[in-house]
Amino acid sequence: MNGHDATNQEGRDASRTWVALVLTIGILLPVALAVTYVHRFGVNVPENDDWFFIPTLEAFYSGKAWLPLVLQHYTEHRVIIPKLLILGFSAFNHFDLKFEMYFSVLLMALCALLIWRLIRITATPPWVVIPAGVLLLSPAQAENLLNGWQFCMPLANAFLLGMLVLLSRRSLTIGRYVAAIACAIGATFSFAAGTLAWPLGLFLLFDRMKSPRVFIWIGVSVLVAVLYRWGYQGARDVPPDYLSFWHHPAAAAKLSLAIIGSNFGGYQLATAIATGAATLLLLCGIVLLEPRVFHPRTRPWYALLLYGLLATALVSLGRSFEWQAFALSSRYATLSVLAPVSCVALAAIGIGRIKPAYRQLSIAVCAIVLLFAGVQSIRTGLAGWRLGSAVFQERLIARSCLLDFRNAPEACLKRMFANGGEIVRREAAVLEKYDLSPFHDRDSQPNSASRVNEIR
Repeated sequence: MNGHDATNQEGRDASRTWVALVLTIGILLPVALAVTYVHRFGVNVPENDDWFFIPTLEAFYSGKAWLPLVLQHYTEHRVIIPKLLILGFSAFNHFDLKFEMYFSVLLMALCALLIWRLIRITATPPWVVIPAGVLLLSPAQAENLLNGWQFCMPLANAFLLGMLVLLSRRSLTIGRYVAAIACAIGATFSFAAGTLAWPLGLFLLFDRMKSPRVFIWIGVSVLVAVLYRWGYQGARDVPPDYLSFWHHPAAAAKLSLAIIGSNFGGYQLATAIATGAATLLLLCGIVLLEPRVFHPRTRPWYALLLYGLLATALVSLGRSFEWQAFALSSRYATLSVLAPVSCVALAAIGIGRIKPAYRQLSIAVCAIVLLFAGVQSIRTGLAGWRLGSAVFQERLIARSCLLDFRNAPEACLKRMFANGGEIVRREAAVLEKYDLSPFHDRDSQPNSASRVNEIR
């Protein structure tokens, strides 16, 4: 081997080592942390939205007509795919909610891998996967890691990212195009924000506007919209004017800022709003830094940015009637997290285009912003860890109430569903009848006192 070949080989080895390092820090370590989080704090107990699914389980196990219940809307959502997955899972895991929590981790890890694939396709610096993976799998998303039903949000994200990866390829084969349509359909019927896949798909197809595939995309999107709307009878268990955001625009604006900043806010309302506002200001600077919205390298990241912002806006429009309660919830952090992820990628691409005379200054500014964001992200993750410990102890008590649901006081049952303990009592009889959830593993679980002492 001559000197030139040896140098090339050393460069390839160094590149592989660098890639392995960033993937370890950006994906493997966050996945390990998320798995540990669910293992320590997850409890196989239905919580809040899980209880709305019990009638579907009863119909499924009793042989009654369960498909209409699967197709039924849940508020503004039509979560057909999550419902089918839960029924499929329950056939072998007896409606084990902790299994669904691990499934959420798997979906978040898949999102991180798809971000990595997008990094490679767009020639974005590999180190971007580190902040992306850390944010995507952070304990800041405590609700979606510790509530079984909530896997619908990372599922919608995974479908959306799959569509982005497929439509961002230079060679859009028929197979990739059909798979992208399938991903958009999957996102639509996983969570309401997934409907944004269709306009974002058109955005990604901008340079193919004269292609018949664009018209096919529009036609399929119209058909899916009709199917999504078909049979909608209005939202239940919410105020009748829950979409009347124009009555309280300030609340909707504050909720939007809080959700955008939820991955950095440390579960403090004022901090979340402030970091949300700072994120929007930073976004304005990034647009000035990298204004090529339709360039093949930046278009996928702008699509991802739009998804994070528009999904946040949709939530704010429909939840502003109790904005403070929803602002302190961590569930929507899974949607908004894609906005800062895309900001980091766009900034990394934009810095490479700056004139050498200003590049060092730009790198210094970005490093300071990343350092501040990193500190806030760690603080929020630690707060999520403490929240997980508190939730765990609360659910151990709730589990004891559930197993003794006939005699348990309503106040205790309301720990699992704030809308009414009697609903829990009624649906718990279904779980017991079919040996589901905690009734299946009641003898294999450690007692509450030992687990609480373990956490302490």
